[in-house]
Amino acid sequence: MCLLILYNYFCRVTFVFCLLRWNSVFDSEAGSDVIFLVGPEQWHFPGNRAALADANSVFQAMLLGPMASQDTTIPFEGVDGRVFDNLLR
Repeated sequence: MCLLILYNYFCRVTFVFCLLRWNSVFDSEAGSDVIFLVGPEQWHFPGNRAALADANSVFQAMLLGPMASQDTTIPFEGVDGRVFDNLLR
């Protein structure tokens, strides 16, 4: 019983830690290899191509597919910055 409680605790701590690290991916340029400029306000979102491609098939096609842009800055003009921020998180 005690081992189960400890295991459950460490799984929760690990999950929360992973969530915090995932959110920090889009708040810092450390480790990022792509920058999204979103909306008319030009919201600035750093990201990692491999992490985004692994998380979402649309990002996989857009960032790593045969027609993927090799630019480090990718504009999204028709998308609101708040919507894109929620999409990433």
